[in-house]
Amino acid sequence: MRYPVRALRVFILFSLAPSGAGSEDGICDSAGSPASCGKKEKPKHSYTYPEFRPASSIFPVRDMGNCDPDLTFLKGCKPRASSCTEEVVDHFSHHGIGNALVISYTKRAEPVFDKGCLPKLTDENTKNVARYGSVEDASFFQLLRHVKVLEFIVSGSDKKCSIYALTQPRKEPREVVDGLRGRWRDASDAIVAQQGAAPRPPRADGRPPVPARPLLGIHVRTGWADEVNRREAQWDALGDCTEYRDQYFGDGGRLGPAGTGVRDGRDNFSLRPFVADALAASDAAFGEDNYVVFVASDAPAVKYYVKDYVASTGSNVETIFHEMKLGHNAGQQSNHIKSMDHNLEVQRSTIVDLIMLSEATLLANISSKFPDAAHQRDQCGQRRVNIRGHPRHGLSDAGILLERALRKGRGGGDWVPDIDAKGMEELAGVLPHGNKHECFADAAPSRSCMCFLKLAHVV
Repeated sequence: MRYPVRALRVFILFSLAPSGAGSEDGICDSAGSPASCGKKEKPKHSYTYPEFRPASSIFPVRDMGNCDPDLTFLKGCKPRASSCTEEVVDHFSHHGIGNALVISYTKRAEPVFDKGCLPKLTDENTKNVARYGSVEDASFFQLLRHVKVLEFIVSGSDKKCSIYALTQPRKEPREVVDGLRGRWRDASDAIVAQQGAAPRPPRADGRPPVPARPLLGIHVRTGWADEVNRREAQWDALGDCTEYRDQYFGDGGRLGPAGTGVRDGRDNFSLRPFVADALAASDAAFGEDNYVVFVASDAPAVKYYVKDYVASTGSNVETIFHEMKLGHNAGQQSNHIKSMDHNLEVQRSTIVDLIMLSEATLLANISSKFPDAAHQRDQCGQRRVNIRGHPRHGLSDAGILLERALRKGRGGGDWVPDIDAKGMEELAGVLPHGNKHECFADAAPSRSCMCFLKLAHVV
């Protein structure tokens, strides 16, 4: 939200006074543990990933929802007006916005901030349009298409301030973020109402209240967006794999294959225990079902898996996410035919996910620069659990096998990729249980195994 700098300083003096120890939260305000908010505790959870144990320490209920990131930014980062602007032109984003924010955007903005000027960061690609895309069809990412040109300066050496300042959304992504915040707020109000308290009133400036309950942010980079960029035609050649849906989803309401199919055997990562640990840590820290979940991933199946997993536990926790088109915000699509609207939507979605993850109370993620940037954007003391895992590497290995197979041709009917014994051995290394996976018992194991991987990422 935009304010004149002088008015902001005055406003802060009247808006940041303590509001009491959470008295608006009714029966929960004096509890020593949030688990005492009228909920029966779940059985003790045995963590697969020990990194989650510190995150499960008690988070006082009285602190929930009392941090306004905008006002905290104003108080801590002290934005100031400036009469000079300096444009910096570069190809900032070679590997995605998360990498660029952590490494290049902030680095190039720092000396401009230090001069007391406003940095205008202009993305330009003149050397490799075939690889990184063009401005004309928006296949080349430009930050200023999606965020506002700065109207104030901050300390360039403080990345928390710099990243927050550089990622104030324009109208389109801001409206999506506001909608997701509204769902977080509505779910929080429902929890508060169940606990016998009234919803919070609007903030002093008329904005909706800060959500009264914590947000668990989950980010999982699977590598599916990279595959869509590189080998969309190859994965599309498999079709919808409808003949395997009952087998891999099961007729007894079993969760989809993302739980085991999104994995990294080299780093001992699997989606299912990761999600279970994140939820258990949140139950312990915030109280059972006393929070909301936001999921961001480059694979749609991951988002639905988390939602279905939460429901399968009997939990009332609300799971929210942003529906987005498939793609990566860095690099042109492999078939070069995506529309400008498609490319812009993919890019806007990254801004949306970045902001929502940055506002999470607890951020649980696997290896990626994107959650690094989100965590550095946080203004409210976010807890973070960063689990080592690179499922994109194994998925890329499978994609290369699929690419080689398609070069040999596909024939008619459902495509059965022509993968030799050595290739199937490599594919087994990507799958849970290796060559003991049920896809190897199929009459067409190469198709069945590749369809398992596809169904683990798309819905």
